[in-house]
Amino acid sequence: MVDYIVTNTDGGANLRDAPDAGAIKRNLPFGSALASIPGSTGNWKSVETDKGEKGFVSDKNLTIPASDAVVRLVQSAAQYWEAFAFGKGKEDTSPYYDIVVQMWKELGKGMPPFKTDKKGKVLKDKNGNDIYNTSHPDWPWSAAGMSAFIRHAQGYKNFEFSTSHATYIHNSIVARKAKDPDAPFWGHQLNEEAVRVGDLVCQWRGKQQDYNSAGKSAGFTSHTDVVCDIKSEYLYAIGANVESDTVGRKKYTINSAGHLTGPSGGRFKSDNSVFMIMRNRAT
Repeated sequence: MVDYIVTNTDGGANLRDAPDAGAIKRNLPFGSALASIPGSTGNWKSVETDKGEKGFVSDKNLTIPASDAVVRLVQSAAQYWEAFAFGKGKEDTSPYYDIVVQMWKELGKGMPPFKTDKKGKVLKDKNGNDIYNTSHPDWPWSAAGMSAFIRHAQGYKNFEFSTSHATYIHNSIVARKAKDPDAPFWGHQLNEEAVRVGDLVCQWRGKQQDYNSAGKSAGFTSHTDVVCDIKSEYLYAIGANVESDTVGRKKYTINSAGHLTGPSGGRFKSDNSVFMIMRNRAT
């Protein structure tokens, strides 16, 4: 049973042999799942790792997850973030290129075109394989990436994997309005719910959207990131094809009620197009 998950994306959490000034046994990376055991005191939680290690961890680095599905999604995002060298790996260089190609293959909804030289001849790698253009402007891989995050988290029944974030953004609003108990996500306006680890932050791209327009149609350009680390005035979320064409971490402003502010009250560039959240309801 998972009682806590390490959600400090800035270095994980130290497992100590005693509260406060106890000796550090080892560092628990972001995404580590922990069970609660007797002995917690104050802000120090007595825990056991999945390897049977016991010790104390400061609760400032921990979150009580809403479900095991949330744990799996955060761990999936963490694994992809690490695989992309924590935001330093580029989509068109090895080995990150291979991960992007695998995302497209797993999605099964087409592949980006091949790279060609000035004469139109398809370029090949050192093994003689045709090279996909993973940077093609008409083939952004952010939704393929989020689909991969959720697919590898497993258990997200009825989630519609898609080349477009708008597909599942729209579906989450429809599910919430229908009170569908089997939907893995319900869409909410920013001022309705305090954001939680495992939720998805939704942004419009190109043409501005709002909750009502997204509920009417899935025909718009958008983006989503997984909420992974909530601080007092902001949070960190991880998404695909972000910042410098990588799996990376972004910062969003939250207010004293725990709501994402969106552009009003937002302090970061990422806030400028936030318009709703997808509440993670998977179990």
